[in-house]
Amino acid sequence: MASSCPRCTLRLHRAAQADFRTTLRSFSTGPARPKAVPSFTPTSSPDLDAVLSTLRTKHMIPAALPKPTRRLIFQTKHKQTLLDNPQTATLGGEEIPLQWIERRTEIPAKRKLVKDAIRLMSESKNAGDWANLPALLHGLQTCSASPPKAVLVESIVRKSVAAGQVGVILMCLTSHRTTDLTLARYPTMTRLLAPAIHSTALAGEWSEDALHKALTQARALGLLLEASEHQLPKDSPHADPRKNPALIGVFLSLSAAHTHLFPSSSPGEGSRATVAAYTTRLLANLGPLVQPLSFAPPAHGPVWEMLESVPIWQGLALAQKVLSVECPEKEKVESIVADYGAALSNLAAALEARGGGEGTYGGEALKVWEGALRV
Repeated sequence: MASSCPRCTLRLHRAAQADFRTTLRSFSTGPARPKAVPSFTPTSSPDLDAVLSTLRTKHMIPAALPKPTRRLIFQTKHKQTLLDNPQTATLGGEEIPLQWIERRTEIPAKRKLVKDAIRLMSESKNAGDWANLPALLHGLQTCSASPPKAVLVESIVRKSVAAGQVGVILMCLTSHRTTDLTLARYPTMTRLLAPAIHSTALAGEWSEDALHKALTQARALGLLLEASEHQLPKDSPHADPRKNPALIGVFLSLSAAHTHLFPSSSPGEGSRATVAAYTTRLLANLGPLVQPLSFAPPAHGPVWEMLESVPIWQGLALAQKVLSVECPEKEKVESIVADYGAALSNLAAALEARGGGEGTYGGEALKVWEGALRV
């Protein structure tokens, strides 16, 4: 095997060094400002920490580097040079060591890493691990050409609300510029969040603290829906969620429950005037839902009839109690409460007969019905 002479070897080494310095110079003096890469806080799961670290080092950091520096960490000709002369790059004020990466074998699939991260968060018994979700979505924004697919976002929301992390999702929506999450881009989020917010109070057995937390979440969702970036475009095929009886029912149910159970508390949380306003708004938007649908358990998926109708039924029932003779359209409200109560009882009986257990869609629906306030 022929070997190169020392002079040729020296010439090749100097050429590589020159190319290396040119690449670094392009990075340090280029007009584009390097993107900051979000950091993750340590979690209770070593596996989750490893997944998040891999996402950051193999996907987020390379994507945030300017093209010349990206070539430096990926091109084979720079591998030995980086080993011999360790370099760093500055991203958002953070000094990051540059490491050569073999693109064909050292970069795990991004989609799988994201799914693994969400799965590990949902399996964790430490609620604090979900605090990394906004940073995860921010990181995806830096290394993706387009916002997350709707199916991924729906999976994230389902798993987070199942873990009682409605607040984290609301935080991600508030930080939409870095997470790409808006209620306009992902309209199904509102449908998923509304019953989850109602269940916040139910899970706390309708205590004052639980109701305060749920009302705070409801207020945050309401404010988001009023923000222009979260409103549906005029040509959207989806109906305006602000007129959705299921959502208004959640607002009414929580406000009426607080006013009924804790009348001497801060009037800002719930008052007779607020209850009356939500009652009027709900009646104006019920439309054909004034008569409940012929409730029957779905073959699969969430039991939306139960999840969305219980707050309507409970809200109007409590409004009758709170407002008494001052209840708007009192006779109509009495009729709706009676009809919904009968339909929901039949649906609950059908779910019980089918054997809806813990962790099933039927079981979750029954929990909502059985935990509702009755007056």
